[in-house]
Amino acid sequence: MIFWDMIYDKYPTKLNPTTEEANTLPIAFLHWFVANDQGERVRFARLHDDCVWNIKPEQPWVYFQSNLPVEKETILELIPHIHQVTEFDFYMGEAKYNDKDICWSPDLQQWKYCNYRTVHFNETPTEGTNSALNSESEDNKSEQDEDTAQVEDLLRQAETTVTSAIQKLSSRSGTPDPTNLPLPKASPLPGKSQLSTTEVSQTATPPISKGKQPAPIPLPRTKTSSSSLQPMQTSSISSTSKSLAQLASTRNPKVTASSSVPTLSAPTSKSQPPLGGNPPVPPPAAVPMANQNQPRILRTALEPYNGKGDMAIAFWNSLENYFTVNAATFDTDQKKVSLALTYFKQGTQARDWASDCIAATLAANPIAYGMWQAFKDAFKAQFIPPETQNKAIQNIHNTLQRNQEFGEWYQEWSKYARRANVDEATKMYAFCRALDTALHNKLLQISPMPDMLAGLVEKAREFDRNWHTFAGPTRGFRRQNLCIWEISEEESEINVMP
Repeated sequence: MIFWDMIYDKYPTKLNPTTEEANTLPIAFLHWFVANDQGERVRFARLHDDCVWNIKPEQPWVYFQSNLPVEKETILELIPHIHQVTEFDFYMGEAKYNDKDICWSPDLQQWKYCNYRTVHFNETPTEGTNSALNSESEDNKSEQDEDTAQVEDLLRQAETTVTSAIQKLSSRSGTPDPTNLPLPKASPLPGKSQLSTTEVSQTATPPISKGKQPAPIPLPRTKTSSSSLQPMQTSSISSTSKSLAQLASTRNPKVTASSSVPTLSAPTSKSQPPLGGNPPVPPPAAVPMANQNQPRILRTALEPYNGKGDMAIAFWNSLENYFTVNAATFDTDQKKVSLALTYFKQGTQARDWASDCIAATLAANPIAYGMWQAFKDAFKAQFIPPETQNKAIQNIHNTLQRNQEFGEWYQEWSKYARRANVDEATKMYAFCRALDTALHNKLLQISPMPDMLAGLVEKAREFDRNWHTFAGPTRGFRRQNLCIWEISEEESEINVMP
């Protein structure tokens, strides 16, 4: 078994290539596939008996065994006569040879002209080569002449059929002779013209020259008492026209149905509407409704998570809020988990963990990302260790207010309170102990005492705001200097003495 077969069997799950992956694949690679390797989409291709791989189009192809880059000339050697062409497109396979457009066919492993003829290369242009090219062009010209002759023969047969049909109609009783019809008068309407008597009498056998378009046959409108003749003539004329158009388009590309083969129509009766009338109004196009029911994303995507423990809870709360706002779009656990695994920063251990989760999911059959609650538990177990909660409990008791402003201190203290995951009574006890002494004493005077932390915080914020309003910019509730009071009392006693 060659090395390429070993790699092909190593990845049993083949992914469908994207448009970019297919368009940026070198045209020289005939055998290739896309597979998932460690959470990345990787393209594998066969180079002789070896295997090469590539992840991004702007990166070079690499040998699987040695991890050395593959030279572009090595890939081009897979295509024969590559040095005899110019302006070669490495991905599309288009090139020029002797100032003619050619293209490489990977399936046939041949160079082809635009008319699907095989390109015959010669190493050096010699006199024999030029004569061979001339003979080939003469053969093509003779074949085109034969096609033109066959088309002309079919046209003559069609004209004979139409002429005999006109003669049969004219020979019936009650049918006027086309040669005795009055000449039409000049009319400004389009589609009508004046014809002389000589032109009408010569319509049965118009002259035809080789390589020129035959003149269309004018058909007079006549009355007929028989209705069985008209369908037969219409079917014969339409079948002849179709055969002419098919032969002209397949055998001779230069002769098209619109330019070389006239459209033959059957005689019309008075019951049919006149030519040149307005066509019926087409029905209005159906308005596509598929895109109108698509839900819209209401906010931008999240910042990728870097794997740090102090940012894990904040990232998870933002992720939950994003899926809640866009619940109409992400309405299943599969969609939530698959998208959440993409919000991990590249180059971090968190990204490696997410990549392992994706690889394990894609390797399963069928592919299932699992429940959202299971993914939440796995995330917390990976990025929120138990010591995070213990440290938060310690911080709600040790983070004291002291001389800080209440707003700044509470912002930091509440962060630890959210991560501590303790009951309400423990939070209220730690909150009162961490407050400034004067502010704490003020709260003890409240009756009744709030039974929730939110009410207690609101009362403390109200006392702090009132003090700033009436006492000035400096913080109140500071412990006053007892030494100054003692000195003042002593001085007052001294001043009282005679």
